[in-house]
Amino acid sequence: RQQQQQNPQKGKKRQKALFKRASVEPRMPDSSPRSPSSSEAVDSGGSGYDSFIGVLDIFGFESFAVNSFEQLCINFCNEKLQQQFNNFVFTLEQAEYEREGILWSFVDFPDNSECLELIEGRHKGVFALLDEQCVLMRTASDDSYASKLYEFCGSHPRFRAGAVEKRERHFAVRHYAGEVLYDCRTGFLEKNVDKFNPLFVDLLLTSKARLMRALGQRAERSMNQM
Repeated sequence: RQQQQQNPQKGKKRQKALFKRASVEPRMPDSSPRSPSSSEAVDSGGSGYDSFIGVLDIFGFESFAVNSFEQLCINFCNEKLQQQFNNFVFTLEQAEYEREGILWSFVDFPDNSECLELIEGRHKGVFALLDEQCVLMRTASDDSYASKLYEFCGSHPRFRAGAVEKRERHFAVRHYAGEVLYDCRTGFLEKNVDKFNPLFVDLLLTSKARLMRALGQRAERSMNQM
């Protein structure tokens, strides 16, 4: 049996990374006495279980004293949900009223497409720049990521980073729900890469519990695809 000492803090991070890797497949193997019936299966185009990401949220933006990569992902998700809401509740409904000749007063609503462009824009968006820095992991750092943000996003209307923010390696995004200040020095690169120790996978694969072995198999497949 191979043994390796682990730093407790790094161990917890890699444990989280492992279980995130192990949870990306369509569904868990049946670990209960019965399999779900067809009426209980997820309706994903008539194919039973399929690969998809479902989001259930109540438009809960997060803004704390210190905001990191997790808050950026959560707030980005809520921006996408708001865009979906705008499109289906306002844009399409009002277009339907026009087609049917119904008298109505136009409802003005905030357009958050600029914010989404800032975050998910190709090549020079917040996420794209983060991925670029992760590819250069040996020479890149959270500080270099912050510098890239200031260089390529500094003029964007939804981005803010003054002298104080640059000194602290912070940046602000003007979300539709309000401005949120993010701290680049809270491990943006490490959290995006999500490294995990292969020894953790071996530990799951040798478990006597069926569920743990299934998680280990998933994590192993995910590791092989990286």
